[in-house]
Parts: sequence; C-alpha cells; structure tokens
Amino acid sequence: VAAAGNEPTGKAVYPAAYPGVVAVGALDAGGQLWDQSNYGSFVSLSAPGIASFPVGYNGPPGTYAGTSISSAYVTRALSLYLSRNPKATRQDALRALQNSLTDAGAAGRDAQYGYGALDSAAMNRLLK
Repeated sequence: VAAAGNEPTGKAVYPAAYPGVVAVGALDAGGQLWDQSNYGSFVSLSAPGIASFPVGYNGPPGTYAGTSISSAYVTRALSLYLSRNPKATRQDALRALQNSLTDAGAAGRDAQYGYGALDSAAMNRLLK
C-alpha cells in the first residue's frame, strides 16, 4: 500500500505505481476526491485523507490532509480484514477490498478514484 501523491499531475508516482502495489488517492471530508490528490491509471482506490493530529509535522497540531493519511487508512482496513480472516491470502484480501469499494466518479474503474472509494459503507462491507 502506497500513497499516490499530493500533486494532481496525473503522473505515476513510485513506489505507488509499481506492479503489485495498492496505490491510494485521498478523499476530502465530504467523500469527494481531495483537490490535491494525484490521479492516473496507476491509482487503485481512494480513501479518507483527512485527519486531526495532536502533534503536527513541522507545524502545529490540527487537521492535515494527504495521500499518506489515506494509505494508512487502507493499511488499517487490510490489517483488520486479515485479523478477522487469518487464513486469507494476499489475493483474498485484495479481492475482498476491491469488492467492498463504493463506486465513485465515472462508472467502474477510473483515473480519479481507481476501483472506488473505501468509505464507511465499504469498510462495513469489508469487515462484515
């Protein structure tokens, strides 16, 4: 799992664009693509990218946004899935994740949201 990048250039960012990596874009507080989230055919999915921190990175405590936050959210989701399904393979977990996503943007896979959004409804489907 890797962040797709915080500059909306449409250019592949590594390590997110390597084969086998889940590249994650960021959603804003309203569940729409965050305006600074990168996009492109390498993006696998999008997840919440807004978080409040008691300690800031090179700054004060507060609300921060970015694809690093969204990639941590996806990593947490996969960890929860695997803890509930300890015999699941990597492929099982990735298939369950993809099947749980809420379609967002253009129908099907698109360059902005990838296969869809890991919103609260998708989390519920993944962890049921």
